Amino acid sequence: MKKLYVMFLSMLLVAVAVPAMSLAAVKVGKVIDVQGGARVTHAGASSSVAVKDGDFVYVSDSFDTGSGKVKLLMEDESVITLGKKTKLVVREYSVDEKTNQRSSILGLLKGKLRTLVQRMYKGSGSKFEVHTPTAVAGVRSTHTGYEVDDDGNTQVRTFEGVSFVQVGNKVEVFEAGKRVQVLKGSTAMDVFTMSDSDLHDFIADTITSENVTEDDPAGAAAGEDQGDYDSDDMNGLGDQGDDQGDDQGDQGDTDTYDNDNDIPSGGTGGGGGASSPNSPSQTTIPGGTGGGGMLAV
Repeated sequence: MKKLYVMFLSMLLVAVAVPAMSLAAVKVGKVIDVQGGARVTHAGASSSVAVKDGDFVYVSDSFDTGSGKVKLLMEDESVITLGKKTKLVVREYSVDEKTNQRSSILGLLKGKLRTLVQRMYKGSGSKFEVHTPTAVAGVRSTHTGYEVDDDGNTQVRTFEGVSFVQVGNKVEVFEAGKRVQVLKGSTAMDVFTMSDSDLHDFIADTITSENVTEDDPAGAAAGEDQGDYDSDDMNGLGDQGDDQGDDQGDQGDTDTYDNDNDIPSGGTGGGGGASSPNSPSQTTIPGGTGGGGMLAV
């Protein structure tokens, strides 16, 4: 009896000693770029730690970028970029390739967030959602921006494809080029057409490179995100990034990137010939003269 009691006590002490994070730590992504003093609090931790390149991302991680910016590469190949003064919680993130299902919920408490969703999952119940204090935004597009200002108002910007916004029981779908605003305490969705300055400013706030200045900022930001695959090989994404880099290079002048300080991610396009089907909008773009089509990183 005494022996059993000692064994039970030993097991109890071990259980108590195991950090809470290890009991709930589900690895769902990786930090691929960080600027400034961003911090993250892991599940069960009593304090935050500095975010570093190469850190893994776990379910229930809580990010606070402060004066910094952070870019994450998730297990489903989606790229998530947090702007300055942004607070984000990874509430749920799971992918099941066998059933073609994804269940992703991000909680945006404050600041600016941009998502580039590379793959769509059509299994029953699949979702990629961003929850804010005033709305739920769902991604049916490849490229979307979200913002919660200091007053708790929400804005959703659709750069590519379509997105839906839900307030209470009301759900509406919005096409690319639209900005939707939901004020705190209101159920109304105010819809605007994005101006060039609005688009430029938002991309500038949610891009980790400082050298993308061409006329298509949303395309450049997507190109930058895709280019990161080449240097961050997680779940076999390195080869895919190389292919996407080559395809973007083949587009030539369709999307122009500032190459003065860039490190080529996929390589310079070789010029006319095959079409390049891997643009962010998933449309076919004829191959053009290659030249300086290197992806910004």
